[in-house]
Amino acid sequence: MKFDPEINPILEHIRNYPDPVDTREYAFIHAIGFYNRKKYFEAHEVFEFQWKKESGSRKIFIQALIQISVAMNKLFVNVNLKGAFSQANLALEKLQSIQTNHSFSAEKKAYLLALIENLKELAILLEKGSGDYSNYSPPDLIVDSFDFLP
Repeated sequence: MKFDPEINPILEHIRNYPDPVDTREYAFIHAIGFYNRKKYFEAHEVFEFQWKKESGSRKIFIQALIQISVAMNKLFVNVNLKGAFSQANLALEKLQSIQTNHSFSAEKKAYLLALIENLKELAILLEKGSGDYSNYSPPDLIVDSFDFLP
């Protein structure tokens, strides 16, 4: 797979700082930038480099973002609907576990619920196998979600 040439210095920067706090915002800015430009595989890679440094619920949340990115890649770029369905469901499980195990502000709760509902919608579409995903909008990932969990 060919990467966007922009990705290598981003991954190197994340790799060079062992403390996740030092790269969290940087990683999210770049990962979500790739995601918003529909470069889902690159977004997944940046999230994954950060994920390797994290622990606890934050690690689970970032893993869900990785799975969302992979699902979007499998839905819109390298089409593999079975893989998209699987990744969307895995992300959904992780987000639901976070929702169950934490209390959030109203704003963060609304964001989490929007992600969950979007993935449920995708799972239903994929399960039906309609083949028309033109009306489906990928979930919005927001830069400040790096600070989603305490």
